[in-house]
Amino acid sequence: MNYKIGFVGAGKMASAIIKGLIRTGFAKPEELIATQAETDLLKEKSQILGIEVIADNKVMAQNADTIFIATKPNQVADVLNEIKPFVDSSKLVVSIAAGVTTEKLEAGLPQGTRVIRVMPNTPALVGEGMSGMVGGKNAKKEDLDYIQKLLSTIGKCIVVDNEAQID
Repeated sequence: MNYKIGFVGAGKMASAIIKGLIRTGFAKPEELIATQAETDLLKEKSQILGIEVIADNKVMAQNADTIFIATKPNQVADVLNEIKPFVDSSKLVVSIAAGVTTEKLEAGLPQGTRVIRVMPNTPALVGEGMSGMVGGKNAKKEDLDYIQKLLSTIGKCIVVDNEAQID
């Protein structure tokens, strides 16, 4: 199965994005997949979100075109290491992990990987968010346009020129 969008992590912010994508018709539930570390909550999380939720980040990375890193910042390095073998220039990696720079993301992924860093805020949980985003050195204008449109499902989104403006 090929998924349009995958999420590493199915916490509050990932769930808000997933619900926004489905609510606005940006993506169908069957085009979305998420992973979660707590295996005892997989079934419950899947029912709440209405999408497939699995425990294996590698399987998700193999099968998703766009991969959202939606973990705690201290877990990002391990996640990148885990999914790296399944990421190439055909995939877009988007991080919503606070404080993790595009440089750090690119360093943990194969050379040439298209990366975007997003800083959403909590009003996104009710569809009224304001997200700032910046592309890494390989991100294309189309990638930024696509993610901006995707994030508009949970509020407004602006592209910043300088990553320092994200924090």
